[in-house]
Formats: sequence, structure tokens, C-alpha cells
Amino acid sequence: MLRGWRVLAHLAIALPLGARAAEIEVDAFNTYGVPPFVTHAGRGLDREVVDYLNRKLHGAYRLKLSVLPRERLLKHHLNPPQRFAGIALFVAPPFVDDMAQQRFLWSPPLFEDQNLLIFATARPTRLQGLEDLKGLRFGGVLGHRYQGFDEMVATGLLLKENAGSAQASLRQLCLGRVDFTQMSRAMFDALAPESGCAERLVHQPVPNSTPFGRRIMTGRAAHPELAVRIHEAVEQMPCDRQWRSVVASYRITLPACRGGKR
Repeated sequence: MLRGWRVLAHLAIALPLGARAAEIEVDAFNTYGVPPFVTHAGRGLDREVVDYLNRKLHGAYRLKLSVLPRERLLKHHLNPPQRFAGIALFVAPPFVDDMAQQRFLWSPPLFEDQNLLIFATARPTRLQGLEDLKGLRFGGVLGHRYQGFDEMVATGLLLKENAGSAQASLRQLCLGRVDFTQMSRAMFDALAPESGCAERLVHQPVPNSTPFGRRIMTGRAAHPELAVRIHEAVEQMPCDRQWRSVVASYRITLPACRGGKR
């Protein structure tokens, strides 16, 4: 992986000055249409990240934000993956079957998140494994992949009700139409207060799960310098006092700054 980044950096340095003169427009996709990624006030982490990167890209590139369903990104823009010339926000390699990080180029984590199980009534004991959920009704989001759960649904061990968004899935839970749902901690912290039953909601990490980094994914068909510039900008975020203040307003914790804060 490091050698791949050195090659990209070399290409970026080797580009003639004239190639950098014209601003290049790049599609930036966000597949999360709910808080904290998109908020009712018309802002959200997606707009904050795009605005921050546009400032750091210094006119060489201009990111154009689009919010779309995950299914559309997978079937339209990433099919086939090698032709993708844009970026996708807040994704992790397992979300797009790229555990080896070979199909796309990946930034450092913007922040860490973790998947939670959400219930509207207290569970008698802490779940030890997914098998403890057998026979329950699972509230999912159309187009999203759920490792372990999808296999249980396919074999009939779980019943699944799809909603159009994590917000809608949480409301289904509050209404008793499903027994549990799954979403990330960042989404739960933002959505729970408006769920209609926040005082009854309990959560725990998905059994045997670990935190994951939400990153920026760049297509290999994009301009060679773009992934390098994004990688450098994301590395600087934890040391940027203004950026730390922005994300704190969304209840997001950044990685520790490895250099001097600015």
C-alpha cells in the first residue's frame, strides 16, 4: 500500500504546471441522507467535509456534492469499479468489498465509528452472538449490507423489514414493527432524540464487532493527484483547531493530533 501511495505522489509531482491550472470538477457522493451526515438545517458532515476539502484543494479541484442511495452508488457509479472517477464520503473498505484496498484508493479515517444493535426495550442479558437474535424481526435499510445479518435472513433465521433510511428504521422500532435495528454510533447519537421513543432505546455494540474508520474513497479512474491531495488534507484534520470545533458540534470525536495544532 505504501509503495502505491509513493507512485501516486510521484505522478502528482511530475504533472506539468499547465495541468494544474484549470479547476477539475469531481463528483463527491454521500449515501447517508440522515443526521449527522445531512441535517434539517441544510448542513451536515457531508457539506462540512466537502467545504473543508475544497478549501484545501486550492482551486485545483472542485468537489461537487451529491446525496444518493447506497444502491445507486453501487449499481450505477461503481459498476464497474475501475471506471469510477469520483469520491465517496464516509465509507469503509468492507462496505464496497475492498478489504484489501486494491479496487479503490483510501484516505486515513475521518473518524472512528462502530455498529450498534438498537432495541426499544431492555434485553434481559447482553447478547453474546448473532445467534441470540434468531427469530426476531430486524429493521434494515434498503440497499445496505449487514454482515452476518444478511446470511441469517437468507437462511430464514431472521425476518427483515426494510425502510428507506436509518431514521425510518428507528421509527419502525419505536412503533413496534421490528424488534431491533442496527446503525452506527454516530447515526444513533444524532437520530435518537427525534425517534419518538428516545427514553426507551437501549443499545450495545454488535457482538464481536470492532470500531471502523469512516474514510474517503477515491476511484482509480480519477485524476492521479486527487487521492494524494485528499490523503494529505485528511491527515491534517485532527490538528486543525477549527475543524475539531466543527466536528465537535456533531458529537464526533477525531483521532489524536500527531503534530502541532493549528
